[in-house]
Amino acid sequence: MNGPTPPNDIRKRLERMTRKADMPRLIDIIAVDRQDGTFDLIYTFHHQNVLMDERFVIKADDELESIRDLYAAAIYMEREIIDMFGLRFNGLEGGFLLDKNSPQTPLRKPIKVETVKEVKPDA
Repeated sequence: MNGPTPPNDIRKRLERMTRKADMPRLIDIIAVDRQDGTFDLIYTFHHQNVLMDERFVIKADDELESIRDLYAAAIYMEREIIDMFGLRFNGLEGGFLLDKNSPQTPLRKPIKVETVKEVKPDA
């Protein structure tokens, strides 16, 4: 997978895919924290007995276009991603699974910082 996908390209690619495949059924939207300030966003579809996915890399601070107007169930999947990872979809708020007293973004991991151990040559 290459670098981050521009947020507005995600919806365009999904719209193209749904037109080509005659509106496949949306199964799930999955977010995976890569621990480097980016996330994998995976849209899984079912069409003619075949599971297919569209994968994107996004930056943690991107605001994504919702696909809830294409797939009504997407609103629940997108709101779950907002609650669990703190990602943003235009026009949507969290509070679907977590209330204000819950831990915020419980599935978001801290950015991994690798430390380099200095090795001194033998003198």
